[in-house]
This record gives sequence, structure tokens and C-alpha cells, in this order.
Amino acid sequence: MKIIGETIHFNSSPFFYKKELSGNKNNTIRRIPFCDFYELSKDILFICIHSSVHGYYFQRKLTDISYYDGNFIFSW
Repeated sequence: MKIIGETIHFNSSPFFYKKELSGNKNNTIRRIPFCDFYELSKDILFICIHSSVHGYYFQRKLTDISYYDGNFIFSW
């Protein structure tokens, strides 16, 4: 995970990347310490998902960031 400006970046495995790119899976769940993420999340408007193998990526506008059971759910 890295945050650049208004965009949060994540790597995704090829299996999930295909689903996320197609829109069949329009969210990602990540474990990030709440205290580390809370302040940063206020300005995040976009998500960029990178294929961990092929170097491809796509960017979407975030529609929601939820916190549940120690995990953040990023939806687009």
C-alpha cells in the first residue's frame, strides 16, 4: 500500500485483479492498522489497483471506505 496525493495504491494477485478490473469484484479488503490509516484516509478519493505480476493497473473513484473487524474495505 502507498498513498500518492488523493490515490491509494494496492497490488493484487492475477486471480483477483481480473475480477476487480471487470467489475465483478468492486472492492478490496485490506488489514491496515487503524491508527496508521485514519488520518491518511480523509483525503483519499481514488484507488489504483496494480497487477502483482504483469505490471498492469487501473484506477477508479472510491465510493466507500468501511472498517470492519480489523479490516478496511475499499469499494469503487
